[in-house]
Amino acid sequence: MGRSRMLRRRRKSKADALADVSKEETRQSAEQELTSLLKNLSPELDPVTYGFATLPKADEFIGLFPIMLFNEAEGVTGVVPYEKADAADIALNFPCKRIILQVNSSLDAVGLVAKVSAILAENDIPANVVSAFHHDHIFVPEGRADFALEILKALSAAE
Repeated sequence: MGRSRMLRRRRKSKADALADVSKEETRQSAEQELTSLLKNLSPELDPVTYGFATLPKADEFIGLFPIMLFNEAEGVTGVVPYEKADAADIALNFPCKRIILQVNSSLDAVGLVAKVSAILAENDIPANVVSAFHHDHIFVPEGRADFALEILKALSAAE
């Protein structure tokens, strides 16, 4: 009886097995080759205006619906919707729009962020890039977002 229990404990549930398959599929489907990444960039403009804020603790962002938090020695940086921060009287820097690169880029892909940053810099557009598990997100000044989107679409079409 004791051995049967041990064997049952060692077996993975269907959910665990499916999660493992899903993890492997995700790793395999993430693109690494730069030419393919650029060709399939598929930039998309998020209509929400965001801003960068810094607060002493992460829990102070509750209710602000941050799309990113990052712990730094000086405090926690959050990227939050402008309207939420304004309503909570939280000071924000860099009013910006987010461009999501819809290509499923691998975290160890080489050159994508450099290429995108370089072409935006050539056009005098500041870019704050965040690489997440599935996609890269580029925060550009609110008033330059449409132009930045055009540039990225042209970059993708040129490949």
